[in-house]
Amino acid sequence: MSPPTPGIGKTVTAGMHKFVDALNWLLAASWVGAIIPFFSIGVGYAWSSWKTEIAASFLVPASPASPDFSLHSTVFWLLCLLLLSLGVGNAWAKKRDADRASAEVKRLLASLQERSQELTTAVGQLHSLPPLGVLEDFRRAYDVCDSISAKSARLDTSVPSARADLEVFLRRFLSVVGRVIQTFDGHQLAGRKVRYGLNIMLYVTQAEIQSRPALQQALAGRLRYADSGLTLDNAAGVLDMLPAASIADGVEAPDNELEHFAIPVALAPAHADRASKERPTLPGAVNACVNIIHVAYASIADYRRALEDLKAPDTVKAEMLDYFDQPNIRSSVQSFVCVPLFASDTGLVGVLNIHLDVPNPRIKDRMELLVPLVAPMRQQLARLLLKYKSLYLS
Repeated sequence: MSPPTPGIGKTVTAGMHKFVDALNWLLAASWVGAIIPFFSIGVGYAWSSWKTEIAASFLVPASPASPDFSLHSTVFWLLCLLLLSLGVGNAWAKKRDADRASAEVKRLLASLQERSQELTTAVGQLHSLPPLGVLEDFRRAYDVCDSISAKSARLDTSVPSARADLEVFLRRFLSVVGRVIQTFDGHQLAGRKVRYGLNIMLYVTQAEIQSRPALQQALAGRLRYADSGLTLDNAAGVLDMLPAASIADGVEAPDNELEHFAIPVALAPAHADRASKERPTLPGAVNACVNIIHVAYASIADYRRALEDLKAPDTVKAEMLDYFDQPNIRSSVQSFVCVPLFASDTGLVGVLNIHLDVPNPRIKDRMELLVPLVAPMRQQLARLLLKYKSLYLS
């Protein structure tokens, strides 16, 4: 006996589907629902008219030729069977149609959700773009920063005024960076009055500190936010705030809202090229220093969440949050970015902090674009800061 042909099974299945669809169409038709009440009336009429005969022949099987056969009872039960079949069939057909409609709606909703996600992503990418003209502003900024770097390179560091002159160059450099970042954020073009502050924290290694008792004493006097057991003797280094290398509102003068303090750094800087390589440390400038990554906080609440996620002593967390809660800091720092300052020939020399007096909700989404844009200025500033460091340590 030859095996059944696979095509026959498919044909039978397709035929069954067509039959079920046709039966569904027939039973779901509006006329079925319309005639069901008439069959109900017929059943009621038959029962009221022939109930004695129906009751007498109940459960009495008989063929039409049998003397026990009851026509009235048979008609009654056929009407009941037909009424039941139409009712059940109509309910089944409507449920099947409803299930198919529900499945189609779910499919359409899934498609709309997918499309909505695509549009959301597209809008997000659009919002991540800088305003028109910002790339040209960055190009001009690179030229200005290059000019500042060239002038600072020719500066004779042996003259008494060299340190003050380098601080002027640093503030001028920060002023250029501040202007292009403001344009990048769109605040300048929107005509909004947003206060931008920029400052530099210099990274000083433990070896550099230990070999300079006067510097060690000065840093000890302004050391803050030290993790449990962390001191100048066992820290890898410190980040020392440089008030002379800070500006606000585009004015090339030190930011008078800035506090002079130093933060101990437990781990030596090392590049974290992916998140899995990042070593846990205090969020903000210390994280930018230790992992040599750009970090951004859209708001102080965002920074608070990062701080709470860190397994650090509550006293350190409270101290850092108290800093941001001071009236002068609260009015000038509501979001910020930390940029590690390094170049191929400098290593990490410090961290550039850029803060605004308003939240900046889009900054994290735009970091992928901002990081490469500021890279040339970051490298130039690192070399300028390295030259300044030689005077700082002398």
